[in-house]
Amino acid sequence: MGTLQNELKKLSLFVKFTKEEYVNDILDGNLYMNNFKYFIDLEKKKRIKGQGDKFEAAFVTRAVDLRIIDPRTKKVIGVSKRAEIIERYSEAAKVPLYCFTYFPNEDFKILEETDEKITVTLNLSPDEKDVFIKDFGEKAIVFPGDFLNMVLSSLEKQNIRGEAKLVQYYDFDFLDEDRRKLFENGSIDMFFWKDHFFKTQREIRIVLPEKRIENSIIVNFEGIRDQAIVLNTKDLLDSVEFEIPKSM
Repeated sequence: MGTLQNELKKLSLFVKFTKEEYVNDILDGNLYMNNFKYFIDLEKKKRIKGQGDKFEAAFVTRAVDLRIIDPRTKKVIGVSKRAEIIERYSEAAKVPLYCFTYFPNEDFKILEETDEKITVTLNLSPDEKDVFIKDFGEKAIVFPGDFLNMVLSSLEKQNIRGEAKLVQYYDFDFLDEDRRKLFENGSIDMFFWKDHFFKTQREIRIVLPEKRIENSIIVNFEGIRDQAIVLNTKDLLDSVEFEIPKSM
């Protein structure tokens, strides 16, 4: 069993869910990056949480049944059933980012095991599948395993600082003093925080923390046409199988 678990740890996928018309650009090494403002405005425009998120690149404080106290009389002078404070650095919304999905080994189930290989498939709930089908695109590009290194090394050659991290999901209803300190110190970690509402998205992102853009930017890296696999989103989520050769 221990050996099996060790083999499964080798399995993870980087996947970009996108529309069919964008597939060739990505395969040819063109990453289209929006800034955080785009995603902030997207939720405001659509009034639906999904790809858009008004809390991006911010520190969020929520309070329920907030009572406003007169400091002189100590009496309650007002009540707010729900208060929401969004703190954001003025330039943070102009920082560009590229988002995609990371499926760790825990997202797969074993279909078959032989002496030579293990066959697995993605094991998501119907609700989780709906998130990718409804909010993203009909095509799934499975990136090569060294995709992050390829992009980050290419950015370095262009004298562009890139930071890649998994998004960390938090319950914004609770005040997190550690995150507040990071925010007050201007940590780039703020670009990788999202409310736990979005945790089914399993997001990983590449951020250019020193760049500021008004709209969008295209970043070039070496193409992945011969290394990536393009699938229908529904097929990847429902039926595609993966084989892991066992170590000799």
